[in-house]
Amino acid sequence: LLMGQRLIPANSYEQWKLEFQRLSLSDDDDREEQIDEHYGELERNFVLIGASAIEDKLQEGVPETIKRLMDADIRLWILTGDKVETAIEVGKSCQLLENDTEICNLSTRSEAELHKKIDEMYEDSSGPDIFEPNGRTKTASSAASFTPGEKKAGFAKKKSKSTRISFQLLQNVKATSSRRAIVIDGPTLSYALQPSIAEKFFKLCLQFHCCLCCRVSPLQKSLVVKLAKENTSLITLAIGDGANDVSMIMESHIGVGIMGREGSQAVNASDYAIAQFAYLERLLLVHGRWGYRRISMFICYYFYKNVALAFTEFFFAFLSGFSVQPYFLEYLTTMYNS
Repeated sequence: LLMGQRLIPANSYEQWKLEFQRLSLSDDDDREEQIDEHYGELERNFVLIGASAIEDKLQEGVPETIKRLMDADIRLWILTGDKVETAIEVGKSCQLLENDTEICNLSTRSEAELHKKIDEMYEDSSGPDIFEPNGRTKTASSAASFTPGEKKAGFAKKKSKSTRISFQLLQNVKATSSRRAIVIDGPTLSYALQPSIAEKFFKLCLQFHCCLCCRVSPLQKSLVVKLAKENTSLITLAIGDGANDVSMIMESHIGVGIMGREGSQAVNASDYAIAQFAYLERLLLVHGRWGYRRISMFICYYFYKNVALAFTEFFFAFLSGFSVQPYFLEYLTTMYNS
């Protein structure tokens, strides 16, 4: 943040102020552009006083939490509004990226160039193509490029269950892929989210151990989460602390909001609220595991209870002459369920 000053004569400022009031009250279509130009007449010829900077530090325990989540076979994607260089440095500081991590920049200026770059990465990749319709894996070097007919037809359709990615296929990709990261900026991501290339872009990203999407808008964040939901049978979780993360949190299966200095919009739209990012480890690996076990036991018990009640009533019907006489009184089953 640069700071400067300029001495303005009183008569010059009064003339500028009158013109500014006139533009503010006008109903012209280009009123905003005229006001910006009028600001430019005043904001010039400054004398530089100094500069200031703010260090965007990570919370305590973030690198350790990310490492444990990755050890638990959880895929992590960073969706941020920061520029590419800042996002890479943040990835290194939180140990999502290491010094020997190969960073592949997917940023391009056109959709055709993006198609070509993705095809080249497929040819250079050694990971399996996890979107094989028959569920088998194949080397990415045998993946063919999109033809114009495929762009308009096959890959614009909704994926069937046979092409959705399972956890086992992701394990195969992890076992055969090296430690690499893919980086993409917001303008290129808008091309990658087009139906003609979205599926292939998602396949490519999953062959990398992480993905950094930089300079993305709140809408693009939600579209990336939606892309993951449509192409996988896995559970998606989105975590954020600001208002620009609300759409992403609401689109995911599980939304987690961090109560911070950026307001409570993310917390109000989330399923779970935590005070620090480090608490996500206990939320997922401890309480998440306990919740999974409880639900599993409850479903088995609920199935057993319904089978016992239904078969009891079924066999009692032979003794009651199929007179619809209940074996259990209604209030007893109601009290038992409650």
